Amino acid sequence: MPVANGRTLAARIPAARLITWPEGGHLFFVEFAREVDEAIIAFLRDGRGAATVGASATRSDEEDG
Repeated sequence: MPVANGRTLAARIPAARLITWPEGGHLFFVEFAREVDEAIIAFLRDGRGAATVGASATRSDEEDG
């Protein structure tokens, strides 16, 4: 999914946090399975995805306001 679409979705999901893996491809959830799992679990636990999900991840807090 293009990052722009991810930003749109994140803006519409309460307490969402956009996390990208720049070197990931279409199967990023397979390539970075552990990191994706950690991010999803953290989101479900606290609604903010506060856990660190790997050095290659970037977070966007642009939607916090």
